[in-house]
Amino acid sequence: MMAYTYTYIVECRDKRGIITYYVGGTNHYHLRISAHLAGRGARYLKGREILRVIITIEMTGKGQPYNEHVVHKWPKRKKVAFMEQAFDKGAWLEWHPVWKWGHWL
Repeated sequence: MMAYTYTYIVECRDKRGIITYYVGGTNHYHLRISAHLAGRGARYLKGREILRVIITIEMTGKGQPYNEHVVHKWPKRKKVAFMEQAFDKGAWLEWHPVWKWGHWL
């Protein structure tokens, strides 16, 4: 059985109304997102409203090009461009696009 890791980008709004993006990573995607929605898990998300999970990237290991640590270091404009690329490929039709095996689903 192959183990998967997930990198995800959550769109948030702070108390001043500014949109920010949180990048997270996990082996248990649904449990982690449920924890975030329940107000547990990430210090960054405390005091911010979670608007939506924008992108989930499924990988077979942490050494992949889109792992959490790599995406987290990207400037905001690069994260936004990456998300726009997903939506340009039609992924906007889903709740959130998934990057799997080198292409958008």
